[in-house]
Parts: sequence; C-alpha cells; structure tokens
Amino acid sequence: MMHARIKPQCSGFTLIEAVVAMVVLAIAVPMGLAMMRDAAIVRVSSTQTSKAFWLANAVVEQVQADLDSSTTGLGFDAMSDANSYLNDAPDALRTRLASVVTDAEAYGFSWSVVAGALVDANGLTTGNTDEDIYRVVTVTVSWTNPMGQAQTFPLGVMAGNRKP
Repeated sequence: MMHARIKPQCSGFTLIEAVVAMVVLAIAVPMGLAMMRDAAIVRVSSTQTSKAFWLANAVVEQVQADLDSSTTGLGFDAMSDANSYLNDAPDALRTRLASVVTDAEAYGFSWSVVAGALVDANGLTTGNTDEDIYRVVTVTVSWTNPMGQAQTFPLGVMAGNRKP
C-alpha cells in the first residue's frame, strides 16, 4: 500500500506579504485623505465665494433701489456721506439690510460700502458738474477661508442720479 505524501497546506500571508501590504497602506491612506481634504477645502472655498457674491449683490441691489428714493437720508445725494447712509438709524442701509445679511454675518462674512466722488461716464473726475453725475459704489465682502486666510470680494457699480 502506498502512502500518499501529505503536503503541508499553505494558507494566509507570509510575513513579507503582510509588511508590504502595511507599507502600501501607510503610503496610500494619507495621500487619499490629503486629496479628500483638499477637495473639501476647494468645495468650501467656492461655496464661500458664491455666498460672498450673493451678499455683495444683495447690498448692491438695495443701494441701486435707494437711488430713486425721495426719503430723507436716501437717494443719490445721500451717498456723498457714506457713513450716514450706512449707519444712521432709522433708515440706515445696515438697519434695512439686517434681516437679509444676518445669516451671512453669522458665518463670518462682513461687508462695507464705499461711494466714490462724483465722476463722468468714463469714471474720471473732470470738475464739470454737467458731466460728473455718477459715483462708483463698491461693496466689499470679507471673510476667512478654510485655510485661515483673509479673503475679499469687491463688487463695484457705477451709480447715477436717475431723478431729474
């Protein structure tokens, strides 16, 4: 009777295979996590820029609506005193926009408005009162990005006195 030779069964990993797998994982996992982190930062940054644009646009729309107002403290002439236009209650721009900007401000966004001197249609101050009938109004939104860097988004419009 012949005895069959019993071969030892090899199952599982060898020590070298296990070490190689650990090295591959040690290199691949941090790189994968870094790529996911970078993708998240890009997503958050683009979302923040979109929110900044929305906020700047909301402020600009209110400023443009104010140009035609006959209410004291509003209208094109009110922009010559930007501090009063922005901050003096009860018709201050900040007061009127409070419900619109509250959420953005809660997320760290802030905004400012600068109304420039009177200029002509080309944006130049000529000294001619018949031509210098516009103002460049710039709304700047500021925030801190996910990397801790200060960001700004300026949105400028040329505002004209639309009342005769």
